[in-house]
Amino acid sequence: MASVDRKQALFVGAIDGQTIAVREEAADAMTRVRLLGVASFNPHWDAAAKERLDSLLAGQAVVLHLEPTQTRDEQGDLLAYVMREDGTPVSGQIVREGLALADRRVKFAFDAAVDTAEGQARRKHAGLWALADEKEMPRWRSAWFAEKLHQYSQELH
Repeated sequence: MASVDRKQALFVGAIDGQTIAVREEAADAMTRVRLLGVASFNPHWDAAAKERLDSLLAGQAVVLHLEPTQTRDEQGDLLAYVMREDGTPVSGQIVREGLALADRRVKFAFDAAVDTAEGQARRKHAGLWALADEKEMPRWRSAWFAEKLHQYSQELH
């Protein structure tokens, strides 16, 4: 894809709960886009997030916002914060509905919005938060949480 930052692309379909396929209006080739700020909790919730992405974005154009320093992941997928035509952030919506975790491993411009969305999902016990326990969290998430607790305890002393 040519320069896509802040450009519209047509949603083709969800690949999984964290990745979608898009294409530029005038192009035939599809591009895989990894949603910034979203991380799968487990295969069950990833499948639910995939279904939601397909229903949420079907037939729509999306706007892709790229980070200035890292635009591709290890698999070569484009990393982007995806907005619906009406301006609704897709990552925030998926996380707010409790279909995925906020991915805090990578900093990006809209990370506060996704963190807020996860807080809302947790308070409402939406989706995975109705059943999730910190013990069931992915290893990276447990390490992040432990680090946050450590920082908080250091601030208190």
